[in-house]
Amino acid sequence: MKSPVEIIFECRGVAIRYIHEVSCSFIEQGLHATKRGYCPISPTGYFSCAGFGGNDLKNQLSSMLEGRAVEFDKNRKYAIRRCQKALRLKDNGDAWSRYVTLSSDAEYALSCGLFAPDDDRRTLWQYSHRLFQRLLTGPASELPDCKDFTTRFPGHDILKKKIIPIQRTIAALEKFMQGIVPAEKDFPHQFCPHGFHTYLCLPPRTEGEPVIQPLPLETEFDLGLDSAFEDEDQDKKDDEYQDGDDGMGAAIEDDSEDTLPPQQMLLL
Repeated sequence: MKSPVEIIFECRGVAIRYIHEVSCSFIEQGLHATKRGYCPISPTGYFSCAGFGGNDLKNQLSSMLEGRAVEFDKNRKYAIRRCQKALRLKDNGDAWSRYVTLSSDAEYALSCGLFAPDDDRRTLWQYSHRLFQRLLTGPASELPDCKDFTTRFPGHDILKKKIIPIQRTIAALEKFMQGIVPAEKDFPHQFCPHGFHTYLCLPPRTEGEPVIQPLPLETEFDLGLDSAFEDEDQDKKDDEYQDGDDGMGAAIEDDSEDTLPPQQMLLL
């Protein structure tokens, strides 16, 4: 068994650790965040480097770091636009479809903000918090009367599986926004930010977590979102980005390169 290889790279002034380790039970080869806070190369603090190797390894990794950072920049901008569009949804129509839209966009923004720069985290988590609040008072409370939902999920315990997880998420997010890192158990599994376990395992920030104020309780029109991003070309670009036309894929949960397996990668 070879000794693990560790190399420290720098990307946008942030240290990134490369680890390549082979044991009898797993292979681990990837880039890792070294501390809490901004990680330029991944919204989860991890990026798989499977397939990289050879004598030119350092140059290969060095040349791709900024490209990963640019991709994460796009990821966050896309998440912000998704939230702005979701906040402009009217409170009418099918409750189940509105629940799916609001919950997915709220969770996506929450996950994107975890390893984001502080300014982006602030925007993403303010929007995520507002969406979860709207989800709780809107479509989640309307599900018992939604035929589309009750037909698909007869006998579904809405309080246990929908309402309470949203309440727990709001409480955990509000704690985080106060600068206090919540415990992993505070988030329900369906809304826990991707990479949160990794975040908890990293050294705390010496300056502390940023304090983020929730958005004021004005309507979305007062927030200026009634006309935001009314751009058909941008909507088309967003659709292409969501479909992964850039070769990277937009959704964190669908990007295996950003997902750290619980036991790394098991050898068959």
